[in-house]
Amino acid sequence: MADFIRTVLDSLNEILAAGIVIVSASLLLYNLSRNLNNRIARVSAMVLGCVTLVYIGDVLTGLNPTLNTWEAIIRFQWIGLALIPATTFHLSDALLATTGLHSRGRRRRIVRQLYVMGTVFLLLAIFTDLLIEPVVVDDFITLKARLLFPFYMLYFVVTNCFALLNTWRAKNRCLTSSTQRRMTYLLVALLMPSIGIFPYSVFLDAGQEFTLFALLMVNIGNIIVILMLLLLAYPLSFFGSIHPDRIVKAELLRFMLVGPATAMIALAVIVMTEPATQIIGVIGRDFMPFAVVAAILLWQWSVSLCLPYLERWLVYNQEDDDQLSKLQHLTERLLTRADLLQLLEGTLEGVCDYLQVSSAFTAMIINDQADIVKTVGEIPLVSISGDDLTDLVEKFQASPPYTPQHYTDYWVFPLYSGRLRTLDGQKLLIGIMGIYVNGTELDAEPETQEMVRLFVKRSNRTLDDLILQAEVYASLEGLLPQFTTTRQRASEVEYRIGRDN
Repeated sequence: MADFIRTVLDSLNEILAAGIVIVSASLLLYNLSRNLNNRIARVSAMVLGCVTLVYIGDVLTGLNPTLNTWEAIIRFQWIGLALIPATTFHLSDALLATTGLHSRGRRRRIVRQLYVMGTVFLLLAIFTDLLIEPVVVDDFITLKARLLFPFYMLYFVVTNCFALLNTWRAKNRCLTSSTQRRMTYLLVALLMPSIGIFPYSVFLDAGQEFTLFALLMVNIGNIIVILMLLLLAYPLSFFGSIHPDRIVKAELLRFMLVGPATAMIALAVIVMTEPATQIIGVIGRDFMPFAVVAAILLWQWSVSLCLPYLERWLVYNQEDDDQLSKLQHLTERLLTRADLLQLLEGTLEGVCDYLQVSSAFTAMIINDQADIVKTVGEIPLVSISGDDLTDLVEKFQASPPYTPQHYTDYWVFPLYSGRLRTLDGQKLLIGIMGIYVNGTELDAEPETQEMVRLFVKRSNRTLDDLILQAEVYASLEGLLPQFTTTRQRASEVEYRIGRDN
């Protein structure tokens, strides 16, 4: 039973350690890709980079490397262990500066000195045994603290305490409830990356970190680290963003579900199926590719179904949801000019195929002239204007709806707007649809006439939408520059006025 529990805890530890790598590396890339010019984004990426390097080492040691490689990995992990106190203080300084309390030079010098101290501890860990010493225990390697480790602990504790103090000061400078809430999240989560990667094994006897209790505590700690990384990423994503809060929240939610969550599910399936001797009569290693693909597809399908409800629950309130629903419906139904012209072309091709004619066109009436907007086949007609257009309009008005009029080698149908009216309240003629028949009569069969009328109605609606689309885009071009409030302007009312450098 103990061996089974140990196996489960070992497997869980592998999944969680790799999960931390996935989450931290994903958030690092997310921050850098969103706003590399923002100081907080850059410094938080350094913190996440330290976490990623340490847990990459944990993942590699879980692969049972040779003892020499194991020792090299342990020393490699000190890149993150030595520098994370400095990066955490650096992040707290950036947070304090964001609230308007810029450094007059003292905090800037302290940040540089902390990076120098971190580099010294890094060199000591890599090239000497004065700080830590890898010790072989059976087939494992564990760490033992040496002469200079208390100085590292002093550097670690004091630096993190001052980082917490800076964040507390930044919270007290927040004026709005939302910024105070985010800064509270940072107070809770700021030190968790440092606490999560600290080498606690140096305080244990050789081999004690491999006991069931130690493995259980490590797994619990890994779960807490993942949750704290997410809690840390949430408030940090608002700094430097020009988008509204709801956009920031929605982007982060989608990113976490589609990116890191998918990777962690795939990893969990691999770890659980690969060592299995048999799954539904198939060797686990052979079954693994199918299981991974099935899990990813099922997860992506679940995300596509649940994401709208999650966004409504976690991101939007009732008023926002109603407004955004209308905006989403607008973007879904609003086609581009190329889309509408493609629809017109498809309609003209359909009528030509149905009537077995060689060409057809659709023209828009602008300033008493019918300009062709889409053609199928060879069209000798360039435009209709002047007396010809006037005669056609008079004939259209004197005839029943959808009655064609003969013009040169074409039968021409009127296209009316469903929205616009003339001064006397009549539907406005917005265009014409011409079908080449070379002087012959259109088929008088009722079925043919009804089908042609259907094509005309389709062209009518598409041309009306084309005009509406032009009006909407013209309005947007005038309105968008007037929307000048962005996420960056929020800092003007969220924090206390800062002092000069």
